[in-house]
Amino acid sequence: MPDLQRERQNLAKAETDVVQGELRVSQQEALIAELERDGHNTAAARALLTTLRATLAEWRKHRANLVRLVDDGEHNGADA
Repeated sequence: MPDLQRERQNLAKAETDVVQGELRVSQQEALIAELERDGHNTAAARALLTTLRATLAEWRKHRANLVRLVDDGEHNGADA
């Protein structure tokens, strides 16, 4: 059985990663808007945004898995 305390720590890190990922996506979207306003090519910036979004989606899946692990551990009376 996984160590519940370790999974809680992993979940806290995943939460931070998701928040930071969301911030990076927002910043990249703002940068693209600025580049477009100024008439610059945004191909590279858009490619990076695609990568950031894909990474964020994976982080969200990972976080959801950790939430399930922690919930299962808490409901099964694992070490608190």
